[in-house]
Amino acid sequence: MNIIIVSDVPPDARYTAGQVLYRAIDGLCEHQFRFYWFNQSRLDMSVTLPANCHTVAVLDTQYGRTLAFLMSVCNFLMRHLIFMARPIYGAKAALALGSLMFTAVKLGLLVRRDPARLVWFVLQGERTTMAYRIVTWIASKPYMLQQWDPLTWWMGHRQHPRKLISVAKGVLHRLEQTALVNIVPSDVWKKKLQQEGKTATRLDNFFRQSLLDETRFVALCDPRALHTVFVGQFYAGAELLRIVQTLQLCLQGSGRRLVIHLFGSSSGVRFEGCEVIEHGYLGRDALIQRIAKWDLALLPYPMAPGHKETALLSFPSKARIYLAAGLPVLAHAPTFSAVHQFMAQHYPTHYCNIEVQNRPAQFVDSLLNASYADRYKRFEEARCLISAEFSEAAELQPLRAIIGVEV
Repeated sequence: MNIIIVSDVPPDARYTAGQVLYRAIDGLCEHQFRFYWFNQSRLDMSVTLPANCHTVAVLDTQYGRTLAFLMSVCNFLMRHLIFMARPIYGAKAALALGSLMFTAVKLGLLVRRDPARLVWFVLQGERTTMAYRIVTWIASKPYMLQQWDPLTWWMGHRQHPRKLISVAKGVLHRLEQTALVNIVPSDVWKKKLQQEGKTATRLDNFFRQSLLDETRFVALCDPRALHTVFVGQFYAGAELLRIVQTLQLCLQGSGRRLVIHLFGSSSGVRFEGCEVIEHGYLGRDALIQRIAKWDLALLPYPMAPGHKETALLSFPSKARIYLAAGLPVLAHAPTFSAVHQFMAQHYPTHYCNIEVQNRPAQFVDSLLNASYADRYKRFEEARCLISAEFSEAAELQPLRAIIGVEV
């Protein structure tokens, strides 16, 4: 059965969101996917898609010559007529909205004419929110709605006006209400939607059982160092630095140095008094195999009030990677965050949040003194947890059942 997928990020493993889409589409191999790329960020067009997915159309909101000229005129006037800034800004907003609506109408007509019955929208930001509302009105087809980050956090983080945030929130509420199913990355977000009377399921970067079976336990026993791992981007640099400083205090007098292995983007934090090794980017499966031998995973999460909503509803991909590798986790995260609530409930023996537990030294001592048998037991516990919560059976099968009923 053919399914339309509309997204601003392609199902390509180079992108974090693209990894989830790639695995989901590839896992739903009984269906064929027709990809409409709403390329609002003007990403590289050279992408690698799953075998059962092909690109039908690429659309963006890039201005034509006339709109580009009008925008340049508005920018010129704003620089030279400061007292007219507000009406000129309004004119720019109207031009941008007109361009977005034109693209959305074009996309809606394409989706309406497509023979596929079901649409899968991947939403990120206010532009896709507005566009998808128009597309659903024109196409009149049942659809699924997938979200990565809370919309109000996304817009607030980019300092959008409150009125615009309020309007976009209302549009999103309507999209969620009429969706066949809402697809979100955490149980907390899923429960929130269900409490609002909306259908929801959880889907993120799940693991196939074959990967878990192939992951072998290898323990690196270095009596001279504590080897730690950090994966991903440095959006919580202050929290990461706090974790490192805490570890340095815990290691004083132990005769061991602190080694930090970084995977992903280049370091945005300056570490002092420890050895830092930057490994660059590795694919997720190879990354799990690589880091499983080390001692401890670092999990910083933003503590600032402006990040409260995303901390509450989202679940960081790095947490799944750490669990798949069977590593203990030292975190600095809000107690209300979804990742803390999950780890504290399901992985309490091997998880320590320095925001809550005031004796991280005991946690670090247990790592330094852990035997091979202790580490292997932890590895097995983590693998069982991944199989139960984040495997293909746990996350993709419910979505497959929903799609099967619809198509």
